[in-house]
Amino acid sequence: MADNNGIVKFRTSPVFEPLLAPARYKGAWGGRGSGKSHFFASLAVEMAYQEPGTLIVCIREIQKSLKESAKRLIEDKIEHHGLEAHGFRILEDRIETPGDGLIIFLGMQNHTAESLKSLEGYKYAWVEQAETLSQRSFDILRPTIRTKGSELWFSWNPRRRTDAVDLFFRGSSPPSNAICVKTSWRDNKWWSKTLEGERLDCLHGQPELYDHIWEGDYEKIVSGAYYAASLTAARGSGRISRCYADPLMTYKAFWDIGGTGAKAPLMTKSMLSHMRARCRQPASTYR
Repeated sequence: MADNNGIVKFRTSPVFEPLLAPARYKGAWGGRGSGKSHFFASLAVEMAYQEPGTLIVCIREIQKSLKESAKRLIEDKIEHHGLEAHGFRILEDRIETPGDGLIIFLGMQNHTAESLKSLEGYKYAWVEQAETLSQRSFDILRPTIRTKGSELWFSWNPRRRTDAVDLFFRGSSPPSNAICVKTSWRDNKWWSKTLEGERLDCLHGQPELYDHIWEGDYEKIVSGAYYAASLTAARGSGRISRCYADPLMTYKAFWDIGGTGAKAPLMTKSMLSHMRARCRQPASTYR
């Protein structure tokens, strides 16, 4: 919103303030309702406003239409700040910004390294839902956005440890010129009753999915999987922990042979008052 002097002020939730500093790579990860997309949409508008002529691209791995892009969210930010009077012009497939700047929207799956050469002059690239970005797309995008002072932004809800964006920011060797923050619904200064209702409904109705959807945890249980609710309840009550082998104990092995080839072996040992179990599952079957 503009102040009494006509200067537009952009508000930022404290959790995202580190991302306002210059950095080649910026990342924000967490669950639903944390404001990740709203922050980067606002940042894109702010950079276009403060740096006339800036070129910005908003990216998803798959984007079949603009309805699947961040365009509507960025339009909302422009309207909220009253920036139509400051050189912003919303068109059907793009947004024109002050000083012949531009914000465009594309899906990486539809492009190759050759077709993306047109982005070489772009200064900012925001990858939304970056958990779906393939390693191929990641490797193509990084050297393409290379203008002096350029930045690549990533927002995502973690899915697997092996996803390209997670390996990049949260792996054993994160990039040196990077800022990454963890966010949650608790950090959202504009939290609403509607979102709170949705969160509680998920907590009570889909407890096996709650940690992933709302707390930004990795997908540990596939929706609809057998025993999903039971495993979640066991974890919540502290009944899942490390169980070490005891050479003096007798063990029993049980195998659940899946019809698709996936197998889940279960090892148990009996104690005086309870039974302990160890479950191993091939890495390829984890979600």
